[in-house]
Amino acid sequence: MKRWSLSLLLLLFTILTAQAQNELSIDVSYARFKGSSGEINLELYYCLYPSEWRLVPQQGDKFIGEVKVELTLYQNEKAVYSKAWKMDTHADSLEENLATQKLVDLLRFSLPVGSYQCEFYVSDLHSSTHSDSVALDILIDEFPEEQMWMSDLEICQKITRATEETIFTKNGMEVLPDPQALIDKSRPILYYYFEIYNILSGLQQDEYQELVYVGDSEGNIAEEVPAVHKKKKKTIDSSVEVGTINVSKLPSGAHYLYAVVQNQDGQELLRRSRKFYIYHPAIDSQQKQLITQKLNSQIAILPDEQVEREIEYIKYLLPKTELDRLKELLSTEAKREFLSDFWDSRNPDPSRSANEFRQVYLERARMANEQFGGFKDGWKTDMGRVFMLYGPPTDIERHPSSATERAYQEWTYEQLQGGVQFIFIDISGFRQFELVHSTYRGERTDYNWRDYLKP
Repeated sequence: MKRWSLSLLLLLFTILTAQAQNELSIDVSYARFKGSSGEINLELYYCLYPSEWRLVPQQGDKFIGEVKVELTLYQNEKAVYSKAWKMDTHADSLEENLATQKLVDLLRFSLPVGSYQCEFYVSDLHSSTHSDSVALDILIDEFPEEQMWMSDLEICQKITRATEETIFTKNGMEVLPDPQALIDKSRPILYYYFEIYNILSGLQQDEYQELVYVGDSEGNIAEEVPAVHKKKKKTIDSSVEVGTINVSKLPSGAHYLYAVVQNQDGQELLRRSRKFYIYHPAIDSQQKQLITQKLNSQIAILPDEQVEREIEYIKYLLPKTELDRLKELLSTEAKREFLSDFWDSRNPDPSRSANEFRQVYLERARMANEQFGGFKDGWKTDMGRVFMLYGPPTDIERHPSSATERAYQEWTYEQLQGGVQFIFIDISGFRQFELVHSTYRGERTDYNWRDYLKP
């Protein structure tokens, strides 16, 4: 049995963490294409899941779920575009299964050259505690006039020939985006779409090659999936590329789709990539039962004080429903049973007796107490919580206090959502850094965070 890689473990840790914190979710992605006037156009894709919305009675013995979606585009921390709208779903009863529904939409923009921050926020109109947010950094460059250029890769749910014009129609095809980019065993086909421009003016040779393949984060080709290789002649100035890849043999976890353009000698000219996820839920039930028994035996022999300590630690991972259930548990033994069920349900590899999710999380808690403790335990601080949920940051910028600014730190996580930031400020002046802004979904977002730097 192969051990799960550290990157896969961290990916599943992040997914499980996100699921625990948000009971309402929105997935967002984007792609940039050449516009009709030679500019670069932005397409924003988003996906909502009606099964997560709270249903309330409606006239005529029906039920309705409603959410509000808000989109804001910032440039230089100033809002340059803002829009809000409602979306709803209807059901005949509370028991109606809405789990298969996905509401996918796209928004198109023609923006001036510059750097932008895109923020989506969705809230349930019938539940004040259910919301989610996504923040993305997007760069709009000038379109090169005489060089070959490639659009972003768009991962799609499906691509078919268009029979009528819709918002998803591109170049005679119905291109349905997949912002979630999560592929399970019931739908093991990955659809992709991209465009290449300035072939006649930017390519010196008469032929070029296209290579589309699945690989890891370093660009190494996955042996389980054959690459798609095409040789093409230089006959048109732009090319639309669509295709499918069967990913049924890939293991669960994060993978990357790559599109590469080479000249006829094999020299790389252009490259684009897009992350996607594979999920295979089925495992051998008997094996899982044996592993669960081993895990339960480990929890059963924990000292009472360690049970109480782990119960406190996992509160960061619990959705409101589980937190409410936990509050009703008074005895240590009841909490022990809860803890056992909690770790079992979040075991990333049930084929192994050691729950690496638990091991990683508890080690992060220990390090948080060592690094961020002071007036209170390190795991209780904002920095400690972020460290426990997302691990050590890729980069930390420390800014000492001055006559005009409070001390603050910028934490960057390059592996999360394409790169996110957390801003902590020592507002009290006693080295108790508080989270004031983040670009990670579900975390506090405040693009005016610099106002807190003033002493």
